[in-house]
Amino acid sequence: MKDKLFELYSECPKCGEKRKLYYSMQYTLSVKVNLNGKVFIEKDDKRLYNISNRQKAHIFNNSLFDFQVANCCCEKCGWISEPITQ
Repeated sequence: MKDKLFELYSECPKCGEKRKLYYSMQYTLSVKVNLNGKVFIEKDDKRLYNISNRQKAHIFNNSLFDFQVANCCCEKCGWISEPITQ
């Protein structure tokens, strides 16, 4: 059975492993940093510097929609596929 994301791999081409394959994906995450190096978010046209873990998780989850690069990897033998881009 091919994978559900890209339908490219059903097993590792190097060692034949089926269960230890995974995708390593790079996403864009935009972070706002002031000139002093402090991370902030904007809320009601103001800068908030005390960001809760819940707000950080929300920012992270919103960045997972569109990936830049993905590689299929095998945990067993260390094989890594060619980069997959959109």
